[in-house]
Amino acid sequence: MRLIEGMEKMRVIYRTISQADKNPLHTHQDYRQFQDIMPSSQEEVQVKQNLLLAKALGLIIQHENKVTGFDEIRFSYQDKQTGIDKVQVLGETWQKAEENLLNDQNRKVRDILADSLKKIGENATTKPQKQQLYQKLIGCLKEIENTFIGGKDNPDYYKGEVALEEYIKQYNLMIISPSLNSSVVTETNTISAIPQNNEKLEKFRKLVITCYKSGTPSSTELQIVEKFRQKYDISQTISEQIIAEYTPKKDIENAIQEYSLMYQAFLENDHQIDLEEQAHLLDLQEELGLSNEQIAKIEAGIKAESNVLNNRQN
Repeated sequence: MRLIEGMEKMRVIYRTISQADKNPLHTHQDYRQFQDIMPSSQEEVQVKQNLLLAKALGLIIQHENKVTGFDEIRFSYQDKQTGIDKVQVLGETWQKAEENLLNDQNRKVRDILADSLKKIGENATTKPQKQQLYQKLIGCLKEIENTFIGGKDNPDYYKGEVALEEYIKQYNLMIISPSLNSSVVTETNTISAIPQNNEKLEKFRKLVITCYKSGTPSSTELQIVEKFRQKYDISQTISEQIIAEYTPKKDIENAIQEYSLMYQAFLENDHQIDLEEQAHLLDLQEELGLSNEQIAKIEAGIKAESNVLNNRQN
């Protein structure tokens, strides 16, 4: 028991030496193939998830060093005290970047990364901002599926899915459109309450067209739109409907992936789709522009996969 209790401290020392000492501790060409005998702590799991999230959101990228000509993994952030944009090199590869972040000597960098991810999630307050952030995460999940051998069957895919799913839930990034009937009633009541707003609506519409004509707008552009929405006293419902008219149609693969995740989440909850969940799925189908045939194919595939897993477990 005493040996087991001391293994955690030994691992910390080992990591520090292996990353700092120029003389290698191993003679094997690929020592990373040997799995860690100690289970990852909750903090270590969170660090790995944060690295994946930062990669998905563009905080950490692979970039060529103009001096050396070699690629390196860079973390870009803004210093709180000076406001200066800084770059922290985490390693030559993504594997090395993960190892360096897990090192206790880089705890400050870990904390800065966690704060940066938190700030991005909290700043996504409007529906377009949440949708933009959500699409980035879904795109990253699709990239993970295409990168790893076996796709969704690869254990690393599941780890990535868990990380993105928790972030989406934490900041409520999955937007469900209100039902069609409630939208119509709300819009009618709003317009009748402020009939003089017609001219302002047209001005707001022109602003939205300009904002979305080049594709997905930046966070600054979205803030401008929100500013004029409040200035013109336009309701959130009407604003969302106008924005929806000029928002570029989502890529079909991303749309299918988004619907699949939602349907699978509902199905895994209690192995059935209740009335409220079905209503949400219908709203999502309409928002994504998926046909009934596509929906039927998606749901049939997920049900078949679920049945196979259940049979294996039994």
